[in-house]
Amino acid sequence: MSIVNNTIAEARDVLHNASHGVLSTHSLAVPGYPFGSITPYCLDQRGMPIILIANIALHTKNICADNKVSLTITEQGNGNGNVQEFGRLTLLGNCVQVSDTEEVSIAARYRAYFPDSASYFKVHTFHHFRINIIKVRYIGGFGQIHWLKTEEFLVGNALDEKSQTSIIDHMNKDHQQELIDYCSHFKKLKVINPVMVGIDGKGFDVLDGNNKVRFAFPNPVATLLEAKEIMVAMAKVSSSRTKKIS
Repeated sequence: MSIVNNTIAEARDVLHNASHGVLSTHSLAVPGYPFGSITPYCLDQRGMPIILIANIALHTKNICADNKVSLTITEQGNGNGNVQEFGRLTLLGNCVQVSDTEEVSIAARYRAYFPDSASYFKVHTFHHFRINIIKVRYIGGFGQIHWLKTEEFLVGNALDEKSQTSIIDHMNKDHQQELIDYCSHFKKLKVINPVMVGIDGKGFDVLDGNNKVRFAFPNPVATLLEAKEIMVAMAKVSSSRTKKIS
């Protein structure tokens, strides 16, 4: 892998491994200053961040006035070491409300990653917004500073939504033990009730309570069959049991 491709891959890993970042908008309350706060996100089919914010939120009011935003995401560290050695990613883009035609599917995806969000609507009016990325800045550590081409950084989900749903439903219904084994073997995590919430051509996401665990595939996949084959191989490695994913 070339240095450029490796850098792009590292930047994508930061985006996929995290589940929140600092969203910065142009402040209306204090004109001329950026306003930032922690904001959860998931990714849509194109790899664009999806956020959920209330009508009364300062971010929403700021976005309605000026939708140019940034989302800053840091590499998920273990709390040790120099934070400046961690990778960090800043996405600049235009934040737009999800259209009515997309709302149902986007809401379902966001709710899968953040189940507690279903209760938010009982208190306030919330809307899903998409950050359409136009510029990517990645810092991989001291001296590793890059502007990345958006078209190279963004990789849409190679698996169609029907295939994603099929795999997710099947794994959660019939193969929770394999999900437990994946977490134990590959991540050294002891989990009780893991739930697969997303899958794409680069890997899949499992929710352990409110914590997202990202599993990267050793090789990209583009079809349901390829995804099945690679997950069967992972199951064989992570468990000595003879049971197979069917």
